[in-house]
Amino acid sequence: VLVLTLASLTSTAQFYDGMRIELPAVTGQYPVGRRSFHWKDLSRKEGLTDDPGDYRELMVHVWYPAEPLPNTVVSPYVPSLRLLKDRLDNSLYTILASVRAHTIADAKLLTGRQRYPVLIFSHGNGMSSFLYTALIEDLASHGYIVATIDHPYEALFTVFPDGRIVPYLEDKRPASDGPSSQEDLMRYLRERIQNRAADIVFVIDKLVELNANKTEQFAGRLDLASVGVLGHSNGGTAAAQACHMDKRIKACVNLDGRAMAGPFYPNANGRGPEQPFMYLAKPLRDLTEKELADQKMTRKQFEQERAKALTRENELMASVTSGSYRVIIKSAAHESFSDEPLVFPGTKSVAEIQKTLRLVREYTLAFFDKYLRDKKPAIIDGIPNQRSEVTVDRFGPALKNVP
Repeated sequence: VLVLTLASLTSTAQFYDGMRIELPAVTGQYPVGRRSFHWKDLSRKEGLTDDPGDYRELMVHVWYPAEPLPNTVVSPYVPSLRLLKDRLDNSLYTILASVRAHTIADAKLLTGRQRYPVLIFSHGNGMSSFLYTALIEDLASHGYIVATIDHPYEALFTVFPDGRIVPYLEDKRPASDGPSSQEDLMRYLRERIQNRAADIVFVIDKLVELNANKTEQFAGRLDLASVGVLGHSNGGTAAAQACHMDKRIKACVNLDGRAMAGPFYPNANGRGPEQPFMYLAKPLRDLTEKELADQKMTRKQFEQERAKALTRENELMASVTSGSYRVIIKSAAHESFSDEPLVFPGTKSVAEIQKTLRLVREYTLAFFDKYLRDKKPAIIDGIPNQRSEVTVDRFGPALKNVP
């Protein structure tokens, strides 16, 4: 869930009031536009409500290279923020209102290229698509069309065109004190990942329709033979799960998502996705002496368990049919793959935060450029561990491209 302590935000609200938080500039050559779509999947009931008449419905925000027009007005960071004023803590509202991004709402799609590769993005639990704007804008500025999904009841908020606001909800989460609480929780979490993956497949279906709609500016402009998926935390695990379900997906990036102590749920044969896969993550941290004591574990036992877990993870990564990469950014924390460190107060310097974000952007772009555009980016196919702040491990066919 979003790593925010509202009590701590209260003391910083005055600092942000009237100020601007500027997201880093995009690194691609194109301006960025965005349009939002409300899509309902009539083939699936909404499993997170008790109303049998509810069907799964999504807000999907499509970011794309835009025409460079003069006198354009940049969209608010969270376009529907005013509708949320009574739903959010005043401090959180003030901070979100202070953020300035680079996206132009409803801009004209850039006509200079015939078609654009497509990416589908799934946010972390309790987060929002807009809390990943710095990464999404940058991908679009390099010529990708990126469809970001707000997963209702799993997003911090989902705002529909008719004014309905769906908050984050955990009512269906199993209690932690039941006789089979661990098994129930694992089953619940896997169901949520499966549901998110079904959302991703549904969005691909709707993009196929959008691409065929001659009244749309996107008609014929989506390269649906070059579809990638990515996500953060639960969204990263769901992106990998969607690869098991839909072979239209050609590549996947999981941003620090874990499932059963691995970067994805294996299929029925115990293997990973068939598509090229990148696990872009923070380092595994050591436990403190207090944490070891609380878990009744010695340092030696912890090291043995961690080595065992790494061996299992290596086996899973090697099972990816088309090859996989594990990229560890040494300065990253779990929230580093979102805008959160840029937007909310923390202990790291702005320079440190921006350096980590730059690495997240670079490696995500390089991976998709390789597998959706047939480029050969040096940062993932060059000399292993050539950058002191990053380690790159390659598994399976990915090794064939190493000089």
